[in-house]
Amino acid sequence: LLATLMTHSARHQDYQPLPIDYVEALYSELAATGQAALFVAEVHGEPVAADLVTMCGAMVRGRLAGFDRTGEAAHLSVPAAIRWEIIRWAKTRGYRWYDLGGLHEEALQALLAGECRHSDNWSSSDQAKVAFGGSPFRYPSAVEMIDSSPVRIAYDLSRRWAGGRRLVARATRRFRGAT
Repeated sequence: LLATLMTHSARHQDYQPLPIDYVEALYSELAATGQAALFVAEVHGEPVAADLVTMCGAMVRGRLAGFDRTGEAAHLSVPAAIRWEIIRWAKTRGYRWYDLGGLHEEALQALLAGECRHSDNWSSSDQAKVAFGGSPFRYPSAVEMIDSSPVRIAYDLSRRWAGGRRLVARATRRFRGAT
């Protein structure tokens, strides 16, 4: 269900959805140990949105989401309703933080600098996240473990130019099973 709804979102927002086997493995492995939960919203008995969250320590973190914007659901705030339910659910279970996921760099910089709390130029996903309030936070960049010095140097250099970044992104998608 989540993978299907993510495909709807991917089509609407023009990105490549994650492979279904990855989504299934992520959920089954983490849910079995109580580290993931799936929230599904329905309109007239039909599932139209889903959010997968993970839990660790005092944090609930939004990981994957999908939304079918066809029909009546397109005119309702279904994703926001799911997120409010996640917040209520997390609070009753003693979680302290809910991470809605990343913001685009432009929005994050403006929020961290205290320049503004809203801009019509921000993506709709950034606007929705900011509408919940909270505090913006910049996580440190991920670190890749590359043992080979020549490969590490090539990787670091490739990330400095647009063509290299595209090549790294293509290789990442290929290694993760997407085409």
